[in-house]
Amino acid sequence: MVAIQLLSASLVVAGFSEMVLGNTLRGVADDNQAVSMPSNYESHLANLWEPYDRTRDIPYFWQIPKAGTTNALAYMSTCMDLVKATRVGQNFKNQKELQVVEFEGHKYMNVDTSTIPGLKEARILGLEKSQAVDVVTSGFVYNAAEELFSTEHRGRMFALFRHPVDRLASIFYYLQTATWEPTYHPEFAQWSVLDYINSSVFEADWMVRMLTSTMSGPLDRSHLETAKLILRTKCLVGVQSQMNESLDRFQKFFGWELKDTMRNGHLIPGEVCRERFFFPEKLGGMKMNTNKHPKILPGSPEYEAMLRRSPLDVELYEYVVELFKEQAVLLDN
Repeated sequence: MVAIQLLSASLVVAGFSEMVLGNTLRGVADDNQAVSMPSNYESHLANLWEPYDRTRDIPYFWQIPKAGTTNALAYMSTCMDLVKATRVGQNFKNQKELQVVEFEGHKYMNVDTSTIPGLKEARILGLEKSQAVDVVTSGFVYNAAEELFSTEHRGRMFALFRHPVDRLASIFYYLQTATWEPTYHPEFAQWSVLDYINSSVFEADWMVRMLTSTMSGPLDRSHLETAKLILRTKCLVGVQSQMNESLDRFQKFFGWELKDTMRNGHLIPGEVCRERFFFPEKLGGMKMNTNKHPKILPGSPEYEAMLRRSPLDVELYEYVVELFKEQAVLLDN
């Protein structure tokens, strides 16, 4: 942990601050309008360039559906034995005191951070003060900043991103068969992709809406620019198309270590576990929550329709790809 603190501190000494970042990280609003940071993000999430303090800051994984998050969380559990706060905590939420529990061979906190009431309950139980939790996950990024974290115990935000067309297509096919999901939609099996895109359940511009807490009503450029500001200032980004590099960055930034673990009575060295996740096509490889389905190809009517329905998320993703390139300086110093 000392090493990562020194790494983070060196970035500040080297001038890695908002004033000297590259064009993408510095990020002037496209329309030259002033963009302000929502106060809960400003106060309760640490700036990316600030030193990571394990005694104060809590790694917060913004969970974007079907962007590779299940694989990433499985890697954190299986190869690094991290203690996570996720929706698994719903199985233990009737317990009165905060504690670490085991579920299917992995370690979790007994709180459900996947819902807004769950985030509030976690705050009441003191999750943000706990030194036992290694990673908190939730899709409700605005509410996590508002309800769970504080100026004394800040969230250190990181996330995996995927092109919105690929992500939304994956959701459509996945929810046709995922009977265990609360958002299971068996009727999707009878729909065409265009039916889905034109329906009321299509999650248009989901990322921008979640970041700005604008779950209904119209969006405009100001919402997009606010989302960009939040990500470039507060979030260590990864991209699903470069999963291995992304996971390596997360691990290095937070100072996490690979650990040897027992699985089914066999000792699995940490490096072997990593290889199985990073190269799942090899014998013994591991890949979680995969759902093979037809691809939506660029230029097709379905592809163009998705671009029209989620234009802000598409632009935000393109921005994230540039952030991913520029943030390499974080770990290359």
